[in-house]
Amino acid sequence: MPLKARKLLEEIGDEPIMKIQLGRRPVKDLAIKILNFLSYSKFADKQYELGYDEIYHNYLLITVQNNHGFNVLQNIVRNAPENTNGKTVLVLEKSFRIGLRDPVIPDEMIDLYDIPLPPNKSLTLNQLITTTLYAEKDFFVYDAGENNMCQTFVKSVLESNGLMPNIVDEATLEALEPIDSKTLVATLDELSGLVKLTTDIAAKLHSQQLNIEVLTPSIGAVIHNLDLSQAITEDQKYELEEALYKHHVLFFHNQNLTSEQQRDFARLFGDPHVHPIFSHTPECPEVSVLEFGVNVDPDKKPDS
Repeated sequence: MPLKARKLLEEIGDEPIMKIQLGRRPVKDLAIKILNFLSYSKFADKQYELGYDEIYHNYLLITVQNNHGFNVLQNIVRNAPENTNGKTVLVLEKSFRIGLRDPVIPDEMIDLYDIPLPPNKSLTLNQLITTTLYAEKDFFVYDAGENNMCQTFVKSVLESNGLMPNIVDEATLEALEPIDSKTLVATLDELSGLVKLTTDIAAKLHSQQLNIEVLTPSIGAVIHNLDLSQAITEDQKYELEEALYKHHVLFFHNQNLTSEQQRDFARLFGDPHVHPIFSHTPECPEVSVLEFGVNVDPDKKPDS
């Protein structure tokens, strides 16, 4: 997520969600025209064949209680009572990356569908996002050619948090149903790879572009050209969190760090647990110090 979005989560991520709405707006005509041009109009033909009168960008409009800062309601509604609860309205979406931002008014406040919340259970923004992250293996990946895009993301958020059974309104359920973007993208034939390439480039342009070497398809990656003795930026921290989620284990070569610097780095991601002398504690980040060409006394205990 962008730095602004992460700061929002730090400020109000643990405040209760007051309302969730499905929002959607038509994809811009220019984008559709480009796809039609590249596919020699096969994109439009397939769109109508599948029964899609319009192609929408789906997002979640989330109203969060916010008593710590700017009271949105009191500044919009004149003569609102002083004890009115503060509210912040945000858009949670997936484009080339996960986004959390202010809504575009009025465009993103028009085509909305209410998502009922559980009556006896409080839900926060941090819970909503974290639950989805652990349930959805492609949380960070955008690939319309594999039906992994804004619409599938929105439905995944609701499914992961157990909100789908609450929805009984047929119009809402219909609006939530993702289109078959894989079939649509396939009309581009050999150019279909351009769709993912374009979103990948956009994502890289908005990142610090850490040099990540993947070791195996399932686990392990090396982070190159990052000096851990220097303070890392918020964007780098986010990219490391994303890489850790994707690859499970990260290696940093040739780091000249003191024990305290190792602990400080680990603490950026939670309460650290020193390994491998003791067994790994679930849900805690680990610090493993690997020394090559050094005789290590196996009976010597590490510093506390």
